[in-house]
Amino acid sequence: MLQMLLLTALGADPGAWGEAQLGGAGSYGSGPSIQTYSGLGSASISAFLHHRLRDDDAPLSLQPYLQRAGSIGGSVSVSGSSTESPNYPQPYKGTTIGGTFSLDAYPGEMLTLWVSASFFRSQTSGGYPPSPGFELLQPRAEIGPGIRIDATRVTVGYAYAPVIINGTYDGRGVGEFYLRITTVIAQRFYLSALGQLILSGGRARLDLEVYPWRALGLGASVEYAEGAIYSDSHEVYRQWQASANVGWWLTRWFGLGLEYRFTHVEAVHQAGIPLDIHRGALTLGFRMG
Repeated sequence: MLQMLLLTALGADPGAWGEAQLGGAGSYGSGPSIQTYSGLGSASISAFLHHRLRDDDAPLSLQPYLQRAGSIGGSVSVSGSSTESPNYPQPYKGTTIGGTFSLDAYPGEMLTLWVSASFFRSQTSGGYPPSPGFELLQPRAEIGPGIRIDATRVTVGYAYAPVIINGTYDGRGVGEFYLRITTVIAQRFYLSALGQLILSGGRARLDLEVYPWRALGLGASVEYAEGAIYSDSHEVYRQWQASANVGWWLTRWFGLGLEYRFTHVEAVHQAGIPLDIHRGALTLGFRMG
């Protein structure tokens, strides 16, 4: 506190102590004789764990990572969806609400630690045959220790994500193990690669972001997954996903994010309707000083 008062008295900028985000997304999916719509709203807030953020020459979006600021925070979200088909006497509808707590820390010179916990509750109704639906509870706990050398971070993590459907507990196997490698090259290129084991299969994802200017970032990602990707089912599906995004900081305290994502899903071992989903998202970001 004394240091902050001295910096203020001397006219120095103490830097941001945290970040907040407001987000909204909508999607449209279609397949043979089926259409699906969904919407999502979210809010999050986090505080930098180890020190305030310094305003240096690095791209604004990369400053927390490059400065090893760490963070502790939480988020809440609510979403709804509706699926319609000529074969459905009623639309199949669902709502989900929940929240997440996370900790990203640097406990040592090379050691890193990621911890998160979340809980979501979903309810569905309608469809074919028309039914009162079910209640789905989704607790999740994740821990990811790792090491960091310069701008490269390697995390080996584990997540346990059971579900409770109408009061029946489903452990969904032994959990999910993953390996994530993240690096920043020349303070302008961000790369992240993920390999993950999931129930009856796995997931691979690659993210790339480039920052031609300090306030502007352009990103793209590709992902492939095969396994029990839906929490309410053990059926195996195959999913391809690609996205593009742009992030623009209008000032060092306020930024906008836009994303477009395309997803194709199809059943592997059983008859099913392939689905193509188009999703758009808008994010408002705030730094708090």
